[in-house]
Amino acid sequence: MPHAIDPDFTVRVRESFERQNVMHLIRATLLPVEPGRTKIHLHRK
Repeated sequence: MPHAIDPDFTVRVRESFERQNVMHLIRATLLPVEPGRTKIHLHRK
């Protein structure tokens, strides 16, 4: 079943992620952000 394309998907996901303080605490970033595929990258010291 095809899904409707949301042109703001990436922006909404990244904004939501940025509001999660714990993600800043663990220095996490999202790479990539795509419908059906999003990975959280943890930076090592």
